[in-house]
Amino acid sequence: MAKKLKKNTVKKGSSPRGKKKDGLIIVPEGGIIAHWYLQGRNLILIIIGAVLFLVFVVFVMQRIEIKEPDKPQPAPQAAKPVQPKPESAISGDVKNATQGLPAKAGNTPRIVKLKLLPVSPRKGGTLIVQAQAVVDGNSEAPVDFIYEWSINDNLINTETGPTLKNMFKKGDRVSVVITPEAGGVRGIPLTQTAKIGNSHPVVKSELADVKVKGNSYGGRVQAEDPDGDTLVYTLLKGPKNMTIDRLTGVITGEYQQTDAGKHILSISVKDSDNAEVVLDIPLELGFGR
Repeated sequence: MAKKLKKNTVKKGSSPRGKKKDGLIIVPEGGIIAHWYLQGRNLILIIIGAVLFLVFVVFVMQRIEIKEPDKPQPAPQAAKPVQPKPESAISGDVKNATQGLPAKAGNTPRIVKLKLLPVSPRKGGTLIVQAQAVVDGNSEAPVDFIYEWSINDNLINTETGPTLKNMFKKGDRVSVVITPEAGGVRGIPLTQTAKIGNSHPVVKSELADVKVKGNSYGGRVQAEDPDGDTLVYTLLKGPKNMTIDRLTGVITGEYQQTDAGKHILSISVKDSDNAEVVLDIPLELGFGR
């Protein structure tokens, strides 16, 4: 028995391709691809057209020059002023403080050591400047010094040497400007300052106006303060019933026979800043008849 071939049918008029039989279009086996071709031929034509259009657009874009708008140029910045480089106070052009003459290169004196003594000055004392200087390029050249003394920022024109004596009091601020000079060329001036401190009380006489009568004793401690401060006297040690006046230093007292003999009077003298001097005074008491 002959084997029948399987037929695939499509609706009439759906495709002009294929064979007609009995009013039907017969598509041979394996016709899936042919069927796609028949149904999608228009889609292929559309894709091809789109590709050609894109190629044409790319070609046209390459032929046309697209100019970017000019970018605004930044405004020119103002030139910054150039600051001159400061010169060294030693190696630069040092000018004479009074004549305005520039120092010569390699001939400028320079202070290398400077002291103002004593470290703790007091009223009635003397301030002394100790200075040492050299000349650049000539270590053996002689150097002179110019001294300008001031007390509480008031210039003392009468004092031009390295010492200042007995012109200051407690609380004063003393300063001195020292300028080296060699061959008419002045170097860099330096300044030293000192504050005048408190002075200790000074005892003039350990015992004065001593009076011994019977069993009574009297005397006085004499002291003074260089700064004019008020002094206070205190008896730290002594025979019984002996006292001292706090402001005058007068000693008085009556003693008994048991107090006869040698004693040590220990007396404190203080100023208003608590600077103190302590006196140890030997005392011998005899019993009166």
